[in-house]
Amino acid sequence: MYRFQIRAYTQMGESICLVGSTPELGLWDIRKCVQLRTSGDRYPLWWTDTEIDIQPSLESDNGQKVEYKYVRLTATRSLPIGKNYKLHCKIRLD
Repeated sequence: MYRFQIRAYTQMGESICLVGSTPELGLWDIRKCVQLRTSGDRYPLWWTDTEIDIQPSLESDNGQKVEYKYVRLTATRSLPIGKNYKLHCKIRLD
């Protein structure tokens, strides 16, 4: 389980989502994004806990590299927030 979180101010009706390079993160398809949530006492913090199936990489013994970004969803469009992030996952094969 991975926790993704970001501080983001939104207007009424907007939300924050996560999209990325794995099937669990929508394979960069904004229609399949993961919705983040917030609460009145934690706003402007948005978060989600998401399972990601990490597979060993055939290219190296360092595991899979997951790339993702946060997106602000409005009624009419999606707006990327900042840069793309990378999650480097190491696999232990004991």
